[in-house]
Amino acid sequence: MAAAPPSDNVFIGDLPVDLSKEDCEAVFAQYGTVTSCRVNPPKAGGKASALVRFASVEEATWVIENLNGNLAEGLEEPIVARFANAPGGGGKGWGDSQGGKSWGKGDQSWGGKGGKSWGGKGDESWGGKRSEPYSSGKGKGKGKGKGKGKGK
Repeated sequence: MAAAPPSDNVFIGDLPVDLSKEDCEAVFAQYGTVTSCRVNPPKAGGKASALVRFASVEEATWVIENLNGNLAEGLEEPIVARFANAPGGGGKGWGDSQGGKSWGKGDQSWGGKGGKSWGGKGDESWGGKRSEPYSSGKGKGKGKGKGKGKGK
């Protein structure tokens, strides 16, 4: 997974399960001006995490460079610190979701052309002109049917 770009928002992991918002703000205010803090409850059997926003990218960068894998004053175990992902940007997954792009180039989606897919017209959809091994009834088939033919 690619690292999130530098910002003033820091993800802090491996926090104590009983850490309150106030305790979190107090711990990280020692390292910079905390403008907001959100403590996330632990997942089953895990540790808590937090999103801490600092007054500047420089403060956030210092925290990441100096506290990641280390003890923060007031905590008993090392923490994880990294730049937080942008809201709603937890990963691209299967589609881009921005600009209507998904599974194709440009404005194509699932093989459609010019933004038409799954029902476009002509060659641009699943039901348009197709090249497949089945005859449409028009044309000269070369198959061996069960009709009456010349026997030997």
